[in-house]
Amino acid sequence: MQVQNYLWIALWVCFTTLGIAQPEIDFDKANQEYRNENYENAAKLYESVLDQGKHSVDLYFNLGNTYYKLNQLAPSIYYYEKGLQLDPKNKDILNNIQYAQQATVDAIKIKKTSKIKALSKNFLQILSFNTWAVLAIICSIIAAAMFLIYYFTKKPILKRIWFIGSLFFIVSMLFTLLLSYNSFKLSDTNYAIVWDNEVEVRDAPTSSSTRLYYLHEGTKVSITYEEDNWARIMLTDGNEGWIQKQQLKKL
Repeated sequence: MQVQNYLWIALWVCFTTLGIAQPEIDFDKANQEYRNENYENAAKLYESVLDQGKHSVDLYFNLGNTYYKLNQLAPSIYYYEKGLQLDPKNKDILNNIQYAQQATVDAIKIKKTSKIKALSKNFLQILSFNTWAVLAIICSIIAAAMFLIYYFTKKPILKRIWFIGSLFFIVSMLFTLLLSYNSFKLSDTNYAIVWDNEVEVRDAPTSSSTRLYYLHEGTKVSITYEEDNWARIMLTDGNEGWIQKQQLKKL
């Protein structure tokens, strides 16, 4: 009975090892295909790694490069954006996505925002939503501990010090909670990439509504509302409209 159990354990270890190793093998094969300029094969292998549940900045970066070489702007920009979601300050991706965006048809300007909004956005992006939330929890624990010390301290001077300290950390907790909430709202924005070569943007979620303008593959939009098979989108210049969901790919 023990021998049989050992055999099952050995088989399980083998299958687990193979399952872990396979994505790495496919990734290396894809890199080799890319170096050999077999970009279609490389794309298929990189996609197979994704299908196996593996996600990384390098994988998204390589996929973006591969589709750029295949002159497929929509998936190229899509995977660069996916990489930036994991590492927003990655210089290689930021550099390459600029080249891809310059090749798109739509030249959409960025709506100017006030310096205060720009600074607050940059400040929020210093830390992630989870980190701000953790800081809020730490502040609440310290505030509770200091209040307990204040409650049991008898000397007036020390009581005043601990009370002021607890108030400080309560304020800090509220401040970090506010930052956490705003960071969540910022990260929770739904973005998508226009997937079709050319799409019509309409003023209402029906095919018979007025056509406002056209968008082309690779353009990044934010989704502000969804209704049935339609999505209300907003561009960086502030323009809005409705697009059929099937013509977009969400990030």
